[in-house]
Amino acid sequence: ESNQPSTDFRFGRRLPHTCAPGTGGSPTVAGRGASISVTSGAHTISAGTVIGSNVAVNLTGNLTLSGSMTNNGFTLSKSGNGTLNISGSQINAANSAIAVSAGTVNFNTDAGSAAASHLSLSQSGGTTVFNTPQHLSSLSTTGGNITVNAGDLTQIAMTLSSTGGQIFAHTGGISSDNNSTAAVSLTGGAHAILLDFETPGTSLTV
Repeated sequence: ESNQPSTDFRFGRRLPHTCAPGTGGSPTVAGRGASISVTSGAHTISAGTVIGSNVAVNLTGNLTLSGSMTNNGFTLSKSGNGTLNISGSQINAANSAIAVSAGTVNFNTDAGSAAASHLSLSQSGGTTVFNTPQHLSSLSTTGGNITVNAGDLTQIAMTLSSTGGQIFAHTGGISSDNNSTAAVSLTGGAHAILLDFETPGTSLTV
């Protein structure tokens, strides 16, 4: 695959297709109206993917990103009833974000680290599943469901807010842990949230 920017990645065949690494570098999704779409089937991008602008991911079928994903500080918006599996290593620059409005997003790798928690996750619909512990900049829900199957804490560096939707921690939990001021607002039907009140300045509004 080429590292030249493309504004439109489309998968429309029912038979599985894999976009594998080539000699030209990692594919970059960038440009006005940049999008990734799957209208049918279950497909895989095993090449490293670079998010170089805001990108709309509309999935009727399923897509697995098994190669690395590098977000250079933009928003990936997930819509459609299909499933997005993020299974490769992640590098998220400051201001990187994922917004989920429908379908399912499975985080099978950590979006950050203790030293670099840059990804903001917002959810207005659909389901997000943490299958491994996460390091996020912020987490906000206005609808949909978030399921924690990580077996350990998911760390929120800055803010955790919920005005709707559900947060289920089956194994592990969610910790808001900020060295300065972590604002925690739970005004909707959030459940099973573990908060770290040892952090100075942490506040809870219910």
